Amino acid sequence: MKKCILELVRRDYGLVAYMKLAVMATFAFMLTACGGNYEGETDEVSSNVALGLVVNEMGRAAYNEQCASCHGSAGEGTANGPSLVSCASCTTVETLAARIESTMPLNNVEACEDECATNTAEFILVAFNGLLFGSVESLATGVTIMSPKATLRKASLNLTGRLPTETELASVDSDAALDAQLDNLLSEDAFFERLIEMYNDTLLQDKYLGSENALSLMRDEDFPSRRWYRDLGLDLDITEERDLYYYLRAQTNDAIAREILHLISYVVRHELPFTEMLTANYTMVNAFSARAYGVESQLSFGTLTEAEYPAYPQDPEDFQPVVLAAIPHAGILTSPMFLNRFPTTDTNRNRHRARMVFDMFLDTDILAIEGTRPDDALDLLGDNPTLDNPQCTVCHNIMDPVAATFQNWDEMGRYRPTSVFGDWYTDMLARGFNGEVMPLAGYADASLQWLAQQIVADPRFARATVKTAFKALSGQEPLTPPNSEADPTAPEWQQYLAQQNFFTQLQTVLIDNNWNLKSVLKEIIKSAYWRAETLTLADADLLYSEFGSARLLTPEMLDRKISAVLGQDWVFWSDRHYLTDPSSNSFRQLYGGIDSDNITQRITEPNGMMVAVQARMASEMGCQVVTRDFFKLRAERSIFPHISIDTSPVDADGLPVDSAIGAIKQNMQHLHWTFFGR
Repeated sequence: MKKCILELVRRDYGLVAYMKLAVMATFAFMLTACGGNYEGETDEVSSNVALGLVVNEMGRAAYNEQCASCHGSAGEGTANGPSLVSCASCTTVETLAARIESTMPLNNVEACEDECATNTAEFILVAFNGLLFGSVESLATGVTIMSPKATLRKASLNLTGRLPTETELASVDSDAALDAQLDNLLSEDAFFERLIEMYNDTLLQDKYLGSENALSLMRDEDFPSRRWYRDLGLDLDITEERDLYYYLRAQTNDAIAREILHLISYVVRHELPFTEMLTANYTMVNAFSARAYGVESQLSFGTLTEAEYPAYPQDPEDFQPVVLAAIPHAGILTSPMFLNRFPTTDTNRNRHRARMVFDMFLDTDILAIEGTRPDDALDLLGDNPTLDNPQCTVCHNIMDPVAATFQNWDEMGRYRPTSVFGDWYTDMLARGFNGEVMPLAGYADASLQWLAQQIVADPRFARATVKTAFKALSGQEPLTPPNSEADPTAPEWQQYLAQQNFFTQLQTVLIDNNWNLKSVLKEIIKSAYWRAETLTLADADLLYSEFGSARLLTPEMLDRKISAVLGQDWVFWSDRHYLTDPSSNSFRQLYGGIDSDNITQRITEPNGMMVAVQARMASEMGCQVVTRDFFKLRAERSIFPHISIDTSPVDADGLPVDSAIGAIKQNMQHLHWTFFGR
């Protein structure tokens, strides 16, 4: 059982040779006993459509000669030219060629006409936009994909941390039926907890969980009731009152710490346009944080059936939208938690915040913009290098107008309207975005509202959204552009083109479904990128190395999988989970987790310490689950639902007992499906 559990842990990371041998040794008698009559899930679907993405070499040469200096070698954009990824004219070869022929290059429009324009357009659409046509299935030639039932099992564990029921599995006999079951999974409360976890990996808001870490970032003059529970007169020397005090403090602080994560959850739960994560004219509160903001009288919250503290029966998970007076809300951007998590200083002037906006919401790494940044970029003799030194302006012309839109919010995330607190720095570019200067009328004190509108209208926002979702579900970083001189037939180039094609299709799905994020999550799960299992073409390992969603599970995902598959939590001190508890006694960070503060990147490749954690878990749980499972009613068992503790394949005379052998075979099939999804 210990070896089976180890394989359960490592299965999602990939098939390791020595682990396969261990499992085979453990299950040798099972495989022999089944006699080839295993009736588990084996049907697989194979795709057979070619990729069809070919680079126009003449177009590549023309692009590198006449376009790359402004638009970047990978089409990512520079200070002198916009990104060509999902650009407005990047729809068809004809449309883009006409645009090039009539307007490009700026200093010599006649330099690229007719065939040159067509070749360049073809190159741009293939290299930076994945050609914008072809189906998702066309990316999967040469791979077999999971059956609908196996896909549902994997999706259920990933999205909700549970195994699908027999009824759910029985209903999934096609991809159309799978679609309906995915809709059900994406409506469960457990999914929204997973969604919060997914987006915290980017926004890192859990840094402020616990104690008064979030509340301490607010100021009494702005929110005089922020520590309202201190005014109740509770005696901390009395156990009951002390417990109530810490309960109220925790619910208040943690609700504020996660308010932007609950905003995302609210938008997705109610299937609102995902653009509202930035454009929402409200913030999210529960009954406890509402009192901290002084808006408790404006809302009515649900209550718990069996409240631990009857005087405070409100459900702490009931989050509702509310408008804070005099605050020009712009979704995530105006949250004190976001502004503090990505801080600024008098000398930084919101540039860090601007860089994070580009990185998170516009799929643009400011630090990767084309440029050599030599030593003379530090032009101390110039009046203002960020305005007049070309080595500096290549980035600052893009970043500084966005940084200026944060001028209504200070380094502590407090709202400071220009009309009250004065103007912004005069030696810095005016508020704007993508070369457009922000109109002051209506936005002088609410510039982040204007910025939010510009961001969600930019095609890069859709690209950033689908790439974030892809990474969260698959555990894989999106591919970076290969060298512009790479052989177009090379596997890395074909991989990149195929993935670009996939992302473009996901963008179309997102926009066509009114920006409903659930539609993108479903498409990712149904795609070969997530469902691929094995190769059907020889020598295709490199080309398809990015297909499939084999991954090292995060501590949180592994914790849920252990509970779902084994029917028992891996805990210490009765109810504290080894893999998720925030205390130093847990294995959360040893197993590659983050604390959203000092550790912000998850470990995605196993190391010796993580293997030791796996071994300990397998040793402890292997002993516990076997004995405890037999003490449960048969209908409630996770591991041995078809046999009893005294089931034997032979009787006292050594003769086979057919009914017992059948039950053992059935239980082995159950174990194989429960543990491995096969």
